[in-house]
Amino acid sequence: WGRLCLRQGDPETAQVWFARASDILIEEQTEEKQYKRDIVGLKYWQAVCQFDKQQLSQAKSLFQQVKDEGHGIGWQRAINYAQNWLADIAIEKGELDTAEQLLRTGLPVAERNKDKRRIAHYKRSYTYLELKRGNLVEARHWAEVALDEYDRLGMQPQIEELEELLQRQLNYEKS
Repeated sequence: WGRLCLRQGDPETAQVWFARASDILIEEQTEEKQYKRDIVGLKYWQAVCQFDKQQLSQAKSLFQQVKDEGHGIGWQRAINYAQNWLADIAIEKGELDTAEQLLRTGLPVAERNKDKRRIAHYKRSYTYLELKRGNLVEARHWAEVALDEYDRLGMQPQIEELEELLQRQLNYEKS
């Protein structure tokens, strides 16, 4: 339910559902490896909620925990997803060198794993990095590449986000 609330743009209610899920995880006795994976997954979604509420310090802390704990259990996908979000947070905070380093190391991992959704997200993040740097030509390039990826995946909200960005910020006319 928490993820549905996030998709509907209600991070406050999502956070309530994730808190309930956390309580349930604590109460239930599951195998340790599965428990650790469930906790990492839950922290990931709690971090997304914090990001959506623009609580960037809390989101950063949770995503860093996801990354660290993901390393501890060997969950590469969780690490790669968290790293992309950490780059987005660094971009928001103006920590552009940090963001670039996170993107530069994370995108090849997503490509190696053929994670098409994450590849598209990394490319979107590059769009915002270059936009923040004032490199409009590079930002337009990354936006077009990410838009193509999202289009192939049918990810309509992300398509609309980038089309709006292209229209508003990058003076782009759709052919």
